[in-house]
Amino acid sequence: MKLLLQRQQLQRRRSQSKQQLLLRQQQQQRRAHRKQKQQQQQLLLQRKKRRSSTRIHLSIEAAAAEAAAAAATAMPEAAAAAATAAATAAAAIAAAATAAAAAAAAQTQTVAPAVTSATNAAHYYRRVEIAFASAAAAAAAAAAAVARLLQQLLQLLLLLLQLLQLKGWLGRRNSSKVFKRCCLLAQQPGVPSSC
Repeated sequence: MKLLLQRQQLQRRRSQSKQQLLLRQQQQQRRAHRKQKQQQQQLLLQRKKRRSSTRIHLSIEAAAAEAAAAAATAMPEAAAAAATAAATAAAAIAAAATAAAAAAAAQTQTVAPAVTSATNAAHYYRRVEIAFASAAAAAAAAAAAVARLLQQLLQLLLLLLQLLQLKGWLGRRNSSKVFKRCCLLAQQPGVPSSC
């Protein structure tokens, strides 16, 4: 009887040890599977970050090139428009002075020369109107060129903020605040769709 009991106890112990060993192996397999899955997810996340970083880098290069081209175009345009506005304003002032002189001369002459002087004064006043209109158009062209340059610079700044946020160099709260302000400033066509 004692031998039989000992054998039974030994068999129970062996079966228990086998079950424990199987449980440990299953747990180890689960841990290894979880670890492998986490590593795969991390690799996928890193690949996504690299792709988005590369895409943003390319966008930044393109935006920088566009901003440089806009600056190269806007600066001469603004300078030329300012020079044109100054020249037309000077011409308008000169025409106004000539018109005033013609009007003054018309008051001191007889009827026929006075009519001629009045006609000349009206002609000079028309030249004044045209000159001021040309000056206003030149100023509007300069403002449009500067606005295009500012729009390109804002787009470049938005892309840089996206890159900083992706790299983790800028806190999410601060980057979101600055991003919203830039989007509010850049409510014009050509702004990135992330706004």
